[in-house]
Amino acid sequence: MWLQWDKAIQDTPESDLPPGLTHEDKLLNICGCYFLAEGPTLRSFYREGLETAAKETPQWRELQFVKVGHRTMHANKFLESS
Repeated sequence: MWLQWDKAIQDTPESDLPPGLTHEDKLLNICGCYFLAEGPTLRSFYREGLETAAKETPQWRELQFVKVGHRTMHANKFLESS
């Protein structure tokens, strides 16, 4: 299902995509994980998950990314900037 949505995003003219969504965006990135937030901040539940991963599984943490608005950033950079 996720890969079908990614294909639909790719097949939709960019002008018809919702604001903030581009052909470069993928809903499923098989090489890691994303935390998606509605708005500019993560809920505390997700922030705590990122912080726990940093302490307990730093090697897995290298595969985590956060999309904030139009930017995708490495999870470590996200926590440093917020």
